[in-house]
Amino acid sequence: MPNREKLDPALLVEMENGRSDRPDREINLLIRTRKPVDDAEKGEIEKRRGKIGSVIGDIVTLRAPVDSIPAIADLDFVVYIEKAKKMRLH
Repeated sequence: MPNREKLDPALLVEMENGRSDRPDREINLLIRTRKPVDDAEKGEIEKRRGKIGSVIGDIVTLRAPVDSIPAIADLDFVVYIEKAKKMRLH
């Protein structure tokens, strides 16, 4: 798998599980980029079937099929990808 160093270990496990049962299953992701993404970079993510939610500085939230994550990780401006975690307010 390309760019393993850009992928969170928990995401790698999720990807391995997802590939065998449903590679098109979408999961929520957080991506850290080298700088805030511009429209062209957003377009590159979307070409790889990523559905962008929010952009806050150098952090991008999105949903993407498991099988498209390696292509997103290959983008030069992507520093790190992790599976989004559910947060609860107390």
